[in-house]
Amino acid sequence: MKNIKKIIHIAMENELNKSGIELKFKYKGQSNEVQGIFIDIVSSKVFLSLVIMALIIIGLSYVVGEQRRSISQYKENDLKYRYIKMQGQINEENLYRLEQQFRYSDSNRIIRKQVENYEELVKEQVEKLEQAKKSREEIEKIFDKVQKSHLVI
Repeated sequence: MKNIKKIIHIAMENELNKSGIELKFKYKGQSNEVQGIFIDIVSSKVFLSLVIMALIIIGLSYVVGEQRRSISQYKENDLKYRYIKMQGQINEENLYRLEQQFRYSDSNRIIRKQVENYEELVKEQVEKLEQAKKSREEIEKIFDKVQKSHLVI
């Protein structure tokens, strides 16, 4: 079993050496226990490609961070719009106060809860109005049928 590990390590070293990366296993004494693994970049092409990949990863991380910040700003602006719509009107003083409130996450949660409760109430009112309208239409149809039946007799 110990010899198999050394054979695998030697095969790994040989395979990576072909690609320009030198891999060395340091063994502890006479045992086959690996004490450390050392990677040496032999080819400048390999080093350059590793540096380029690292720069690409850093650049993409920056882009993702900016997108997250932008999405967060859109969500905040949407909530501000919905809050202003809930209030019905806004002036400069109220707008300034609203902007100040959005600097703290606790007030964001409170405002979000208020807006969601208001929107739920509006939805319920709309549903009730639609039901009342349907009921009124049904009553009018029945009333028209009754009037037509009296005219026919």
